[in-house]
Amino acid sequence: MKLLFRLVCLLYALSGAAFVGLSWTGHLAFGHGLGDLFYHAAHVVGYLLLLGAAWAVGKAKNPEWTRPSQLLRAVLLVLMLLHVRELGWQLTVGRGVEYSWNGQLFYP
Repeated sequence: MKLLFRLVCLLYALSGAAFVGLSWTGHLAFGHGLGDLFYHAAHVVGYLLLLGAAWAVGKAKNPEWTRPSQLLRAVLLVLMLLHVRELGWQLTVGRGVEYSWNGQLFYP
C-alpha cells in the first residue's frame, strides 16, 4: 500500500506540474474567459492541499498511527483520483460557453 501511495503521489505531483505549466502558457482553458482564473487557482490550491496532506501522512512514523495512516492513505488516494477526474471533466465536456468543447484539449 505504501508503494502504491508513493507512486500515485508522484503521478499526482507530475500532473499538477503539467497543469500549472500548461495553464501558464495558455494551452488549457475552462471556457469561462476571465473566470478561468478562479478555476486555475482552485485547482492549484487543491493540488497543494492534497500533496501537503499526503506528505504529512507519509511522514507519520508513530506505530500507534499505523491503522489511521493506512485509512488516511486510502482516503487521500481516492481524493487525488477524484480531483484529477474532476479536472479532466472541467477541461473537456464541462467547459463554459466562451470556449465550448470542440474535441480538443489544448488551445494553440
